[in-house]
Amino acid sequence: MHPEDLLSPAEFQQLLIACKTSRERAMLLLLGGVGLRVSEVAGLKIEDLDIPAAYLYIRPDNSKGKKQRTCILSEAVIEALSNNAENRTSGFVFEGRHSGHISTRQIETILNEIATRAELQTTKSGRKSHYTALAAPQFRYLDTRSRN
Repeated sequence: MHPEDLLSPAEFQQLLIACKTSRERAMLLLLGGVGLRVSEVAGLKIEDLDIPAAYLYIRPDNSKGKKQRTCILSEAVIEALSNNAENRTSGFVFEGRHSGHISTRQIETILNEIATRAELQTTKSGRKSHYTALAAPQFRYLDTRSRN
């Protein structure tokens, strides 16, 4: 990963603006605002959310290293998740086409579509960039910078 491949706060805002649905916005905010991995977003269950306390729990069976962890949710993430859940009380946050959760490949496709709509598919160095490949620490870096 090269420094020029990191998203600036303005570029992240472009991605948010390019979201067409609450589902897309929720995915992007979980990756960029909370720092979840694509596989963690795919396997996230409604039961893992504690909206009143503004917490999200990553189960050991859904995390790298098989370790449970807790994430704090911002108001923007809570709003996006609430809009996406539509009063469901159980099941996967992002349901797949068939029974079960959305695939990681489908999330990557959706995020690439968002990046294309935002016209952010090429880095400053001219290399093709698929924003789904950005790791959580980069998004955390972006989130920290955007609050200042």
